[in-house]
Amino acid sequence: MSQATKRQLERAFFKYTAPSGRVVSAMVKGRELETLKALIASPAGVDVLSFPGGPAYRLAAYVHRLRALGLLIETEAVPHRDGWHARYVLQGSAEFLDGHNARLAAPRKAG
Repeated sequence: MSQATKRQLERAFFKYTAPSGRVVSAMVKGRELETLKALIASPAGVDVLSFPGGPAYRLAAYVHRLRALGLLIETEAVPHRDGWHARYVLQGSAEFLDGHNARLAAPRKAG
């Protein structure tokens, strides 16, 4: 099974608590799941180049999808000699509801 296929099958339920106390529970999978894991693991935030497992060139899209679920994710501008890039920082706290790791879902049969 390829890494991309494993990523598509992996799913996890999480609970997010915003700084205001609002609670959101939802399921994420694929690159959104990897992004949420990285945001939880790094209180200082994540950016494209420091993303675990290599550059996440569509990181802004994954963050956008997590925001659509109700997560508050701040964008910080990090200056460098050629301009700036974004670093994303999760505001509030999140935890996975199905244990410390996301589970690998069984593939669906066609039919």
